[in-house]
Amino acid sequence: MSLSVLSRPTALAALALAAILSVSGCDFSRVDAGVDVSTADHVAALAAATTASDAERAIRGVFNKVGVRTAWQADVPDEDLAFGSFYASDDQIAALAEEHAQFVTSQREGTTLRDAHAAVLRADDEANRILASLEVGVTRDDRGTISVRPAEAAAILESAAVAAQRSPESPTSAMALVITANGPALPTASGRVDASREMSPVQRFLYSVWLHQTGPFMYPFLSDPAPSAGSRALLVAGPSCDAGQSCDACCDGEGKFTAITLQYLGPAATVQARVSKPPPKAFTPFPATPLATNQLFTVDATTRPPTSGGLSGTIGNELTVTANGVDLPNIHTSCSVPVTPGMVFQTTSAGVTYGVRVIAVTTKKGGKCSNLEVCTGACRAQLLSCELTAAGDPDALQACADTFRSCDLNCHDQGGIF
Repeated sequence: MSLSVLSRPTALAALALAAILSVSGCDFSRVDAGVDVSTADHVAALAAATTASDAERAIRGVFNKVGVRTAWQADVPDEDLAFGSFYASDDQIAALAEEHAQFVTSQREGTTLRDAHAAVLRADDEANRILASLEVGVTRDDRGTISVRPAEAAAILESAAVAAQRSPESPTSAMALVITANGPALPTASGRVDASREMSPVQRFLYSVWLHQTGPFMYPFLSDPAPSAGSRALLVAGPSCDAGQSCDACCDGEGKFTAITLQYLGPAATVQARVSKPPPKAFTPFPATPLATNQLFTVDATTRPPTSGGLSGTIGNELTVTANGVDLPNIHTSCSVPVTPGMVFQTTSAGVTYGVRVIAVTTKKGGKCSNLEVCTGACRAQLLSCELTAAGDPDALQACADTFRSCDLNCHDQGGIF
């Protein structure tokens, strides 16, 4: 029996996906107090489950711990469960228990994270096909597209597990720790997760839930090499701006860029932004600064001197970002071409790919272009990279959390980071 996960980002999507799930009635005799059991004990129970009955008991405990909906929780609001948008029926749990017990007793092989990732994408495509056939008006964009690659997802999952060590008993922490656990032992700060690692049937199921929940918020680490060294490309991805905003090149249709917030993509580097046109009156609105992968930075030209040419207080016509001395493709800040949230500018030099993603823009006439999903996704990616670098240090982890809180708050309060 194939396993499926119900993701309900919208009510209409739930109706479509319900067509491929079996729904069972409530059975309150199956209520499990798994939420009161430690994450480490749940991992140990899964590792020791050699019979289907033991595996089912362990699985129900884990699902209750992490907040995945089961039959007896059918009437519990989504928001009361950490992963309440995902549902496992009694039949699915029974089938999963049988598979898991066979895996523990070496009668069945596991699957790799890469294969589990591919299966999630295939299921997502099938869900979109069902939505299209129902003609309910829900599109892939409405549901959130999972575009992250397996290697990137593994890196993000690893950093999430490292961060989870701080509070291993919370539902989201337990989810990451159960997925990344190797046998009965929980991962450590130095534990590695790669796309080729083997996963048990339960880990595969939970990975599907985790990827559906976080996948639309993930952004590429640009880890794959470009077709040829030195090639330059401008990639446009994601929605352009939030509802109610004018989304032409300048957001408000007039005035030049006064500030642009970017997310640095690539290995840790010294990054600088300068106005590359018109020469020779160059202006450097962002000095050479060491940046980590996924770190956000703002190029602010409000103090631009009149002697630098162009309009005082604006960035200029073209902005060039340099990472470790390598120039990225020019960003046209003159409003001659659209520059909106989600756009990625990248280049590859000596086998290393550097890039920046546009997060938000403001202009001289008060225009503002932003996108909540792009903004919050950037904050989340920055947090995960920060936590991975912190390597378990409490003070460093707290600093990461404080930065994320400020970043995420600005996204929701102002529709951008300004």
